[in-house]
Amino acid sequence: MSTPTSILIVDDDPDDRELLMEAIKEFNDQVICDEISGSVEALKILSSDRLNSPQYIFLDLNMPMMTGKECLAEIKKMEHLTKSNIIIYTTSQREDDVHELLELGALFFLVKPSVFSELKEAIRYILSGDTGDIKINNLLKR
Repeated sequence: MSTPTSILIVDDDPDDRELLMEAIKEFNDQVICDEISGSVEALKILSSDRLNSPQYIFLDLNMPMMTGKECLAEIKKMEHLTKSNIIIYTTSQREDDVHELLELGALFFLVKPSVFSELKEAIRYILSGDTGDIKINNLLKR
């Protein structure tokens, strides 16, 4: 039996966390999915031993107190998280954000879609590596 995929969602918007978790569970109901409402709390938990190193971290860009960019920079300093795949999950579509965050070490830059089916398709792509027919230029950047 294989180990379930572990995912951490860091987003200050509870509705966005719920939608993302729902899309993830529809793709794979065997995932272990934790959610945290902010970067500061996420860093505290990730630097402690209260949470195993997640395979994927979905990180909102625009959060109060500490941005997703600042949080990403701190996560990248944590040796035990070097194998965690970080996906920026945001409403921003600014190309300079995309380039900067990918250079900082994010695996993907996922623009929060307005259609649930597009979110499910992006999750399928990220978690399975199946390129399928996703509109990668409009939704997901690498």
